[in-house]
Amino acid sequence: MTTPTARVVIGEEDGSEFVIEENGRFNINIVNVPSGSRVDSQEVSVEIEGDIVKGTPELVWTDMKTTSEVAYENLDSRPVRIYLGAEATARFIFLPEEFIIGPFVTAFSTIAEPGAGRSHWRYAMTITGIKAGVGGGTEANVINLTGSITTMKVNGLAVRKEWRVSVKSTTASAAFGIVMGYKPSETRVVESTEKFPAEQRATGTWIWEQRFSSNIISYEETIESVGGGLGVDYIEDLQLGPDTVPPVLHKAMRTAEKITLRGMVKGFSNSLSAPPAHWSESDLMVRVRSREVRSFPLILDHTQGIYGLSYMECWIWTGASSPPAPNHDVHGTISSVSPPSDGRIMTINNG
Repeated sequence: MTTPTARVVIGEEDGSEFVIEENGRFNINIVNVPSGSRVDSQEVSVEIEGDIVKGTPELVWTDMKTTSEVAYENLDSRPVRIYLGAEATARFIFLPEEFIIGPFVTAFSTIAEPGAGRSHWRYAMTITGIKAGVGGGTEANVINLTGSITTMKVNGLAVRKEWRVSVKSTTASAAFGIVMGYKPSETRVVESTEKFPAEQRATGTWIWEQRFSSNIISYEETIESVGGGLGVDYIEDLQLGPDTVPPVLHKAMRTAEKITLRGMVKGFSNSLSAPPAHWSESDLMVRVRSREVRSFPLILDHTQGIYGLSYMECWIWTGASSPPAPNHDVHGTISSVSPPSDGRIMTINNG
């Protein structure tokens, strides 16, 4: 009993397909590429051998040229179906929509042997494609999915956190959609994404930075003081006579110490307010509001939605000793917020 040979059909079966059916033989190779605890991708190759048998060398050469064009002219991905002899239903089917890359004809060669190019001519062809494994867990059509989380600390305090994701899929746009599914839940992050159309790949990076509280980024303050018991002041006594006569200096009476505090609070809201007063009024300490500049919130960074509010305090101290230390209230100590959670990126390679 004669064993039927394989019939290999490359392309859509609409009249434009290429068919190998003369002494057709094939081998299928599947290589699973692991990543972490899962198979990230499958490299599928189909090695095909065929034989062109014609009555004259001219016909053999003509058919060989047509066959070789499958490799060096038609470079797009095409379906591949392998039938057993004349059966109507393919035993093996490789469709482009099931592959991230390919399937393509990646190699073609003629086989030198007695009679080649005369009554017949054997050839070999390799078709290769890459399918998604399960490296993306529940994601479909995903290969080379990687993710990382970087946390930077200063003296044990987390000051910056970065999430990075990279993936390949059927298209760069499809890869981008998968990347965005791993964006951290934290809303106040700086986002950077890239698409690589030729590589069918996309990447995403998100950066979070430490701040004073959920809506406040920072307080910045300066305190200046003049007069009072800081040192001796002098009065100039201008003298009559030629302009070469210098003035006479006299020690001045001690004045009150004038304290000026200037600050700015930065945050993510236009309803920012100045912190509580830094001193309390008493017989020796009074606040002079008429000397203070009144400010209103303004936008400091349109892209990140950062607002700022300037504030000012003017005080007079008449005590014999130095004035009391300012009370900075809650912003007088190093404050911070907890960094966001790692998020969905931790599920990569874990389903």
